[in-house]
Parts: sequence; C-alpha cells; structure tokens
Amino acid sequence: MNQILYNPREEAVEFMHNRQVYIFQPGEKRVVDKVVADHAIRFAKTGFKIYDGSTEPEAKTAGEIEYEKMPWRKMVSIGSAKGIFKPSMNRETLYKLLREEDAR
Repeated sequence: MNQILYNPREEAVEFMHNRQVYIFQPGEKRVVDKVVADHAIRFAKTGFKIYDGSTEPEAKTAGEIEYEKMPWRKMVSIGSAKGIFKPSMNRETLYKLLREEDAR
C-alpha cells in the first residue's frame, strides 16, 4: 500500500531507508510505500506529514513572508527574481523594496 508524503518545511529534507536515499524539496508531495512513509515519520524524524488530499497546505501570503529572518542570499534571490535587486544594495534597502513590492 502506498501513501503520499508531504514536506511542509522550507528546506530540502533527506533521509535513507533500505540503502535508498530520498530527497524531498520544500513543499514536495510524493507517493512512497507505507513502510517508507512510516520510517520517515517515526524513525528519521523528518517532520513530514501524510497528505490525504482533503486539505491543501496553507500557503503564505506575500505579507506573511518574514524577510527580516531570512538569510541574505535568499533575499537576494527573491529580489533578483522580482527584478528589484541591484548589486550595490544593502540589507535594509532590499528589505524595504521587497516590502513595497509585496504591498502592491
């Protein structure tokens, strides 16, 4: 029997079962054997949840993103993706521009 595992964490999680390495990206859902799912939840302590399809995981809205707790490189990548980051920017300027962009 199979189960769907969901990685609710914001970073990739890796665990091993029977010499097989499983890597789940943030927010990824994947069908795995029930034995593997049980191992990931109970023994590997990955923080995964069993996904039953009845509820979608809660997505953060733009206003809920905590830029002040975010590492610099992640802020830079988000700023670059939005087209607002310039190489001469400091953390405070980028933080302010990201907040303004999210408010739009």
